[in-house]
Amino acid sequence: MTALTDRQAEVIRLTAEGYTPIRIAGILGIAASTVHGHLRRAQQKTTPPPPPPPPPAPRPVDPLLTLAATASQRPLTPDETRLLTRLIRDYHRLRALTADYEQTITSQRTELIHTRASLAGTAKALRTVTARATHALP
Repeated sequence: MTALTDRQAEVIRLTAEGYTPIRIAGILGIAASTVHGHLRRAQQKTTPPPPPPPPPAPRPVDPLLTLAATASQRPLTPDETRLLTRLIRDYHRLRALTADYEQTITSQRTELIHTRASLAGTAKALRTVTARATHALP
């Protein structure tokens, strides 16, 4: 951190004593914007830097990758075979659910686009009617 200038310290002292920036400007014979500048720079000098971000969380061990790595070195045990079978089945279910979800999102997106277009047309019609009604008034 950089040390405060004498003027910045003086402005902070007067602020702490309850003086407004306009009053401080009058006392010191400077513009109120200069007082605000001194306060801003003093705050920048005295504010500590933000803490570093936390380290990333450790990645969970993927059981499928672990099985694949060990399968190349030795035959799978019956428990590992069951786990691998269940993981593959769950993977295919997840792919099917993802496809259904993407289809639903696409359908809803298309519906939203049509609704926006309809609302834009309605808004334009309302503006036209409002403008005509305004001009028709005596």
